[in-house]
Order: sequence, then structure tokens, then C-alpha cells
Amino acid sequence: MKKRILALLLALVCAFSLFAAVPAYADEPETPTTPEETAEPAETTEPEVTAEPEETAEPTETAEPTAPVETEEPTPTPEPGPWYQKAMDYAKENGLLKGDDKGNMNPNDNATRAQIAAIITRVFGCTSEKYIAHFSDVDANAWYYHELAVSASMGVMKGDAAFTMRPNASITREEAFAVIARAFCIPQGDPASLNAFPDGGNVSDWAKATIAGLAEQDLIHGDGWGCIHPKGNITRAEFAQVLYNLKIQFCKDADALPADGLVVYTGSSPLDITGFAGKLFIGGGDAMTLTGDAPESEIYQRMNEVSTLTIDGKVGLVSVHSRYSIVRGSGSADEVVLRAEKTQNYLNSGKTTTDYDAGLTGAAIAHVSPVPALTPDNRSVTVKVNVSNVDMTGVPGDKRVCTARILIDGVLQQRQVTLTGAIGTFEFTVSEQLWKRYMPDKHDVHVELLYGTDLLTDDFAVPVKNYTDAEYAAIAKNNAHPYRIEVIKNQCVVLVYGMDKSGNYSILHRAFLCSPGQATPTGTFYTHKTDGESKDSRGVPWTPLMGGVWGQYSRAIVGGVYFHSVYYSTFGNPRTLYYSAYNNLGTICSHGCVRVTCGDAYWMYMNCPLGTEVRIYNSNAPLPVPRPTAQKLYSSSGFGWDPTDPDPNNPLK
Repeated sequence: MKKRILALLLALVCAFSLFAAVPAYADEPETPTTPEETAEPAETTEPEVTAEPEETAEPTETAEPTAPVETEEPTPTPEPGPWYQKAMDYAKENGLLKGDDKGNMNPNDNATRAQIAAIITRVFGCTSEKYIAHFSDVDANAWYYHELAVSASMGVMKGDAAFTMRPNASITREEAFAVIARAFCIPQGDPASLNAFPDGGNVSDWAKATIAGLAEQDLIHGDGWGCIHPKGNITRAEFAQVLYNLKIQFCKDADALPADGLVVYTGSSPLDITGFAGKLFIGGGDAMTLTGDAPESEIYQRMNEVSTLTIDGKVGLVSVHSRYSIVRGSGSADEVVLRAEKTQNYLNSGKTTTDYDAGLTGAAIAHVSPVPALTPDNRSVTVKVNVSNVDMTGVPGDKRVCTARILIDGVLQQRQVTLTGAIGTFEFTVSEQLWKRYMPDKHDVHVELLYGTDLLTDDFAVPVKNYTDAEYAAIAKNNAHPYRIEVIKNQCVVLVYGMDKSGNYSILHRAFLCSPGQATPTGTFYTHKTDGESKDSRGVPWTPLMGGVWGQYSRAIVGGVYFHSVYYSTFGNPRTLYYSAYNNLGTICSHGCVRVTCGDAYWMYMNCPLGTEVRIYNSNAPLPVPRPTAQKLYSSSGFGWDPTDPDPNNPLK
């Protein structure tokens, strides 16, 4: 029993110590309410209510006291509420964590990446967004979009290699640590520092230097076994405890600035920082002025984009984190570090350095004109895209590897593009694998060049120039057999290919359903005259078939195997079509001939002279076009018209 109690106590100590001692930031661990929080509220237990202490009467006189009896040391009374109560209250009071629509704080729920983004934006009060709707799993109408877009602008939340943000995924501890380090400017460390933790080797490569920096700053401690559990998730309560342990002091009143510590100021009034010694984060807003000398201060500008920080006193470090922003003033700094793209320093400083990757900020993308056209004789063209005004600041090895996403009529192709200077070029191919008699006049192209959360786009069209009707007519007139017929027997589809100007059967003119039979032969054949027609005739409009029925516009393929329409009961009477046989088009059901609609039989009858090549084969390959369809017919008598019959008397035509 003693061993079980000891094991339980160790487990509780470890569970608490990991999160009570690990100042690991993450984005907002919040269950969204409407419209911000959408998760179903978790059931929570009502806190115990303790009775008020009973009132007692005034003490009465007593006899001389006797010698005191020795007693054990008094047991301290535990504070009411769960271990995370103070932390959750702290987060709620400062507007960092919000409950669901029932007021529940859901402390034991895993925090999501979107919730973490929300809390970081609340910590600093920033509002400037960065466009992130190009991430495939980001919904621009979701409750989290603004917060996630702001955190991306701050450089705190980033996408992954698959260009997803995973907003609704539970955030891991190493992801939360990385967010903390970025938000509060914790310098990176030596990955070897992670060797102090038994599971330090489980930290992902991308996070090692970041988490090592937190460890070197004594901001991460392991659990009872010294483990940091980098792949484990972090709950809302644990994250609240992290914030509480960081001892962030929130200040909106310029007259109430603490003397030291980690302070986030989100007020709008100018701030006198005389004598301040600590880390001061200036959050939100577009302009702020700091006065007074504070040589031991570190000033971190976490304002909106395109903002101005004016310093009219002496300070230690100034770190600028908002894109397109400037720092200026009559004061001075020991060092100014520019940590965001297109930032500038006009303040007198002992040292000015840059520490950021400029990405694609300020760059431009444009296709090279004119874009070459696709034609029946040139079915593949190369398109060139230029990237200009590329800022190579902060690029490791002077090579910025980007991803190009190219959508051609909505179909995606993706590749890597390496930029090595201010101007770069990449190419891609637009091809037309299947040329058809009727083609669209263009292909719409959308190009995206992505790097981190940066995006450049270009939209244009690749022209398509088909043969004219006159050119197609000339090809048919100048060739004895302008078409080749292919029957894909097992898929019950007929494809008719026409000639191009080079004499190749490479242009798909028609595709339609058919009904061959199990006995339909496979191979290459050439159409020939049917019984009863002369050598030079076009064909026989009505042909007798097995079973005493008739077919229209027949054309012999081989032996007694014909192309013909669905059969009729009466010679010369197009009103006597068998509906059931027509509705079976697209299935293998004939005695060996290839049944087609009357309209398709008529087209071959008129356009494919004797000697036309016919290829019959089986194939499981995808069709080059969507599978054709045929209209279904309904009649109580079972007879009627083929709706494709060209007869001018056809009531269904």
C-alpha cells in the first residue's frame, strides 16, 4: 500500500511540475464561442462551496495558563480549487482565455493551433492581418481567421511544407514552445542543450535550436523524470499555467508602468520609461512615443504593420518586429535589431543589425508575354515566369527555395523554385494530351509562388488555336478515309478520330455509347459493303437483322458483324424502335454487331466511306473523355422513335 501511495504522489508531482515550471508559450488555447468559439463545451464539475466560519463569542477570562502542551507543526491549509485555478483566473482576468457559450473554461481540453494564435494576438493587442487564405485548410469565414492572420503577420504562426496551417489541430508542446520563443523573442540556443533531457532527442529538427534557447534561458524544466514530452499536446489549463509562470505584467495606463520585469504595454498614451529595467513589449497601435532614460531596458516593438516607434531617451536594446515599420527619435540605443521585412532605423544607435528572412515581401511576379498558343500541330508550349525585386536578406546560403503551385483550369501541378538573386525565372509546360474537334479557345492559368506565409500570384491565359471549319473540311475532302473508328468493347464506347494536317488520326471528333456482344471480334478491320448494296453505294438505310428485326444505317465491319442502329420491328417504320434495347445501350448485349444510336449510325453512314479502318479492342485504361451517355426512353407499348433519328418527322428530335 505504501508503494502504491508513493507512486501516485510521484505521478501527481510530475504532472504538475512539468507545466508549473515550463514557461512554454503557445497560441490561444481557447474553445471558440459563437462566432469565435465553436467547440462543444465540456462538462465541468461545480467547485466545492465551503461554509463561512462560524462567529464566536468574546473570549472569557481564564485561569492562569498551564504549561503549553507540545503539538505537531500545523498542516498548512491547501488553497481552494484545482492546481490551475490561479492560472486560469489570471488568463481570464487579462482577457487571454475566454469561455464557451455556457461560460465553461474547459481547462482539460487540448489547445488548438487556432486558439493559440488567438491568445497571442490578445497578449499584444495587434490587429494587422497577413493574407493566409491560400493555405488549403484555412477557412476565411471561420472564427479564427483574423487571429490566425494577425499571428502570421507577427511571424508567430507559420504554415508547414504542405501549405497547411492546421488551425483545428491540437498543438504539440514543441509547437507551443516555438510560438512562445517567437512571440517573446527568446534567442535560439545550442541543440546540444537538449541532451540534458532524457527525451531531448525526440524534439523535431526544426524546433531543436528554438527549444534549446528556452532551456538555456531556464524557461523549460522537465517533469519528475526530467522529460519535456515535445510531441505531447498541451491543454488549456497547462497553457494558462505557462502564462502565469512567465509573470507577464499587462499595462494599459501610462502612469502605472512597473519598474522592471516582463511588461506588455498596450496603451495609446506616450510612455515615460525613466529608470525602467526589464523587457518592455510595445503592443498594438500604429504609433508610440517613449521618453526618459532607461539604459538597462530592452524595448520590443510588437505593433501593427506600417507603424512608427519614437524614442526620445536613452535605452539599451530596441527590437523591431512589425513589417514596414520604422524606429526614430531624438534618443539613442545601444543596439537596434530589425527583425521584420522592410523595417528601417533612424535612431542613433551603437549598432544596427538585421535578423530576418525577407521572404517575398516587395517582390513581383509576371509571366513573359506573348504566351505561345497551343495548336493541333503544337500541343505543348513552355511558359516562362519572371520574379523580380527579390530581397535576399537573411537567405541561408543565398538560395531561397520557394514552391510554385500552378493551376491550369483548376488542375494543380507543383514544383520547387530556387531564387538566387533579385531576379529569377522559372518555367512550366502546358500540354494538350487529347486534341478534340471542338476545343476551348484558351486555358486559364493561375500561378502561386509561396515562401513561408508569403504569396505572389499571377493569372493569365494560354491561347488555343484550333483548325477552322474550312480547314477540317479540306482535310476530309483531300483524304479518302479521313476518319478511324475505335471500339473499346469492354467499355462499350466508340471513339472516332480524324486526321490532322500531317495525316495522323490524332483529333478526337466523336465519342458515343455502343452495345457490342460477347461474340464481337477484336482486331483491325475495314468497312465494306453490306448485303444488297452496290460496290459504290454509301450503304443500305434499312438492313435485316437476326430475329426478324431491322436496323438503320448499317455498315459492315467484318463478315456479318455490322455497325447499325438499335433494332426496329418493322422495315421502313422508324416509329417501331424497341425501347428496351435502346435503354440497354452501353452494355454488352448484342449477338455480335455493334449497336449505336440512330444519329451516330447516320453520322458514320454519311462520313465514313467504305474502307474506313475500324479497331476493336478491350482496354481498362481511362477513357480520354468522360464516358458518354444516352437518353433513356419510356413507353408502355415498348415501341417508338429514337430521339437521335435525323428523320424530319421525328417528334423527339
